Amino acid sequence: MLELRMFFVIVILMNQVISGNGQQQFTVEPTDTQVTVGQTATLLCTVSDKLGVLTWTKDVATPISADNNVFGGSQYSLGGDQSSGEYNLVISNTAEEDSGDYQCIVTASGSDPMLESNVAVLTVQNEQRFTIEPTNTNVFQGSTAVLFCNVENKEGSVQWLKESVPFSSDTTITSGETRYSIIGSQANGDYNLQIVSSEESDAGSYQCSVTAGGGSSAITSSVAMLTIATSGQRFLVIPSDVTTTEGSDVTFRCEVADKVGTLSWLYNGQSISDDESIDLDRHSIVGNYSDGEYNLVISEVTKSESGTYHCVINSDGISGAASSSPASLVVLDAVAPADNFPICSIFPNTNLFENQNVTLLCESEGGDPAAKLSWQVGQSFIDGEYVSEPYARNTLELQLVADLIGAEYSCRSTHPTYTATKICDIGALRFELIPTIEIAIEPARQEIIENQAGSIECIAVGDPVVLGYKWYMNGALINSSDSRFTIDTTDNEKTVLSIVSAEKSMDGALIRCEARNRLDTSSLTSSIQVIEEESDLYKYVLAVLCLIGIVIFAAIVIGIIAAYCYRKQKKLNKVAPSKDVEASIVENEKPTGALPPPETTPEPPKKKKKRHRKHRHRGSKIVEHVVHAEPREGPYQGNYYVARRDIYDGYLSPNGYHPGYPVMPYNPDMRVSKNDSYINGGSKRGLYDLEKARQLNGSITPSPRLSLSVDSKKGSVTPDHQNVSTVYTVSGRNKSVSPERRERPRKKKVSLSPGEYNKREEYEKKVQELEEMRRNISSESPERSRRKHRKHKKSTDSYR
Repeated sequence: MLELRMFFVIVILMNQVISGNGQQQFTVEPTDTQVTVGQTATLLCTVSDKLGVLTWTKDVATPISADNNVFGGSQYSLGGDQSSGEYNLVISNTAEEDSGDYQCIVTASGSDPMLESNVAVLTVQNEQRFTIEPTNTNVFQGSTAVLFCNVENKEGSVQWLKESVPFSSDTTITSGETRYSIIGSQANGDYNLQIVSSEESDAGSYQCSVTAGGGSSAITSSVAMLTIATSGQRFLVIPSDVTTTEGSDVTFRCEVADKVGTLSWLYNGQSISDDESIDLDRHSIVGNYSDGEYNLVISEVTKSESGTYHCVINSDGISGAASSSPASLVVLDAVAPADNFPICSIFPNTNLFENQNVTLLCESEGGDPAAKLSWQVGQSFIDGEYVSEPYARNTLELQLVADLIGAEYSCRSTHPTYTATKICDIGALRFELIPTIEIAIEPARQEIIENQAGSIECIAVGDPVVLGYKWYMNGALINSSDSRFTIDTTDNEKTVLSIVSAEKSMDGALIRCEARNRLDTSSLTSSIQVIEEESDLYKYVLAVLCLIGIVIFAAIVIGIIAAYCYRKQKKLNKVAPSKDVEASIVENEKPTGALPPPETTPEPPKKKKKRHRKHRHRGSKIVEHVVHAEPREGPYQGNYYVARRDIYDGYLSPNGYHPGYPVMPYNPDMRVSKNDSYINGGSKRGLYDLEKARQLNGSITPSPRLSLSVDSKKGSVTPDHQNVSTVYTVSGRNKSVSPERRERPRKKKVSLSPGEYNKREEYEKKVQELEEMRRNISSESPERSRRKHRKHKKSTDSYR
């Protein structure tokens, strides 16, 4: 009592320092608990808005804890989350003395009153013990023998022993004998031994034992003797009493060993069968006759068929007659099933696809006997799986194939209380056809250099949608722990298998990608070819060959470009001559001595006279322009005269001038008129002043030449061997002329140097080639060419 008073003083002191704002109350209270010795017991207690001190007490007067402080004993502890108000009492390794009344109490605080929970009774059970032990049993050979054993407070393992040798452990037969089994409700402690088709070797002593466990020691039952009868015809199974309702099916069993006589069934003492033969409606003899099975079956029994039934064996003079004990049949009035039955359903009932498996279910509740249920489609009946317990139902498994679209399945229910058959249906079947998965794998063959990385991509589209992928190599599943591969899947739309480093052992491996959806799977296969890594020497040789190829290609391209530029330049040179035209100006000099002989005067090279083409003034190309100036006596004294020639004049006359060309007076201020001839394809040519030539063209190179005389009356030009002239060749531009040359006489004559003749000949040749090209392009007819030739000749004659 002193300890209890001190305990409450402590509780009151602790309560004074605790404050809160809510109303404390129990949300979970302890309840009665039952455990066996050695087990752990847990008593629950939860308080919301706790303000006071929570204590556990045993048998009211013995405190165990105060909040988190436990002082009742080492077997006690607190469980749960104390911050949430959970103060569960845990008692480990319970013993019999832990049994008692337990209560959870919370002291008052402020305005909150003290709380007291329900009183929970903890029961710690005693050690395990037998409530039923096996007894001596005598059965016929081939019949079923059962030895009974029931254990209360079982903590160890139940064993069956034959001749003191264990052959089972709880529900497992350890000897491997398939005819032995443990039957009964283990939750109720039943561990009964059943021996089917008993043999002579099964006879002997049997015991049921329980090994030690928890706080219980091992226990063993008394010895039971099993005897097996082995001679004469005898019953192995005899009929037993049956109580049923009208309309039910009834089966009376009868099995005989070593049968030599005739087996008959008696109804109320009257024989109704002879072995397997029976003449009553709804009655039949079923079973394996060669094994002595002659079971009586009555379908949809009626109340008039109530009575007693015997199974008897007639004597044949070798074995004596035998009769089973009577079995009574009690037929009660039938009870109708519940209203609104039967009910038909299909599972699943939505999102159905072709080749999907579905279950058709027909149910009926209540009734005694249970209603008979059968499936029908059209005019055909289909056997399903019918059971009557715990309620009547018939299950039909179907695979949805295309032919079943629109099929109507109905369930028929019959019962003794029904005046008409009741029917339910699931309606016409509707489902989507051919759920498919379209799958693609890329590449179909992956070539990877040894020790290099590679990848294979798999894409699948399904209806219904694809749910996932799997990768296989040579039939073996590739999982995430395989360091040779990595798998990356993107929202089930595609998956990529990456090969971290190709190994030689992977050469020729088959990689299979499998895609699955809710209804189907599909797969495709790719292969791996591992290529040996190239050597460095091979790489260098390949690089050198590539470099040589590039150089050769560049040389060919440059050669083609150079040839093209050369041919283009050559063609341009054929079309137009050089723009630098040398102009020779001959200035007369007074003779200072004897003239050189005529044969020393250089003559222009003779050229073969060519046929003139049609002369066109507009656009004509002139080769040269040479101006000769010389003084004359007579009416033209003091004047300078000019002779001109062009490519259209053909060959020159012996004196170097066209015989009919007019002589023009020289005028220093004279400008070239519009009607003057052209030089160099468009340059004006005519009279030139020597001083202006110096100013415009720069330096002038003198060269002695034979002067020519001009006869103005006759219109001819002849060589003048008495006058020696100097030819000045103008080259360059803005070049200075020496004062000596400026002071020379300005009398001039026209003359051509041999170099100028060569240039003229080269140009004529180019012009001729150009004309031939134009003639080939125009492709003129011969007649038109002759007309043009005559016209050109006429024009040339007039020009001359």
